Amino acid sequence: MALNKKLVKEKLNRWESLSEKIASLSARRNKELDPFIKKYNEETKAITEKYQDKLTPLETEAENLSKEISQLLLANTDKNGEVKAVTIEDGKAVAQLSKTEGARVVKVKDFFAAVKDRSDSFLNASTWLSVKLKSSSGKMRSIKSAPKKPQTRSRSN
Repeated sequence: MALNKKLVKEKLNRWESLSEKIASLSARRNKELDPFIKKYNEETKAITEKYQDKLTPLETEAENLSKEISQLLLANTDKNGEVKAVTIEDGKAVAQLSKTEGARVVKVKDFFAAVKDRSDSFLNASTWLSVKLKSSSGKMRSIKSAPKKPQTRSRSN
């Protein structure tokens, strides 16, 4: 089937319009929520700091281990130098590198609703590949998707 560029442009135009409306409504919502979030953050600051001091070194070590595991998985190559797919399980943890791209659809609204911690750790938890799209207003807009990379996860997930 040939690419219908006209249809793609129509859908891009609609996507751009929706994105602008979503951004506007989200900004207004966030402005209304801001006083509540500030109050909550002030009231829970002592508890957050108490646990963050304990969590930071653990999170750093876990992140470093995840990177090391990724490097080990990526070093697993066949005789042609191609990275081989592998899954290694140990108790409750799984390290996996697959060669095929699966359908990864994350409903952003549901994801953000499920995650209550909006700290820097939350924002840094995802790596994104941005595809830039030029809107009719001349501004660059992005459609974001997660790139393919080795994954480590807990079995409880």
